[in-house]
Amino acid sequence: MLSQYKLQKIGQYLSYLILLTPLFIVPNTLWEFVFIRNIIFYCFTTVLLFISILYIYKARESFSFKVNILFWFILGFIIVRILSGFFGVDADTSFFGTQPRMDGDIGYLALFGWFLSL
Repeated sequence: MLSQYKLQKIGQYLSYLILLTPLFIVPNTLWEFVFIRNIIFYCFTTVLLFISILYIYKARESFSFKVNILFWFILGFIIVRILSGFFGVDADTSFFGTQPRMDGDIGYLALFGWFLSL
């Protein structure tokens, strides 16, 4: 099984890979400069969040999650955005967003997951 040190290093290197997602270009796609980067960002963020949850589970005695005012503001923004998308006119676009812009609830949840894992 993976130790806490290995999980921390994997998470650290995956965070570096997330920072390199603007360099990915996949030709012969509809939006070759934007859409694939968003998909790669979603995948890396999901894996990083899973590794962070494993790390927290292994270090549950020594781990303390510090919640500050920025966390509450971002969480409030995400909750209000999801509620407004649920009660809004076009719930599909609110949840998924437009493909080239990554402005749906899934995109904001991925950014929030990255924020939590850092």
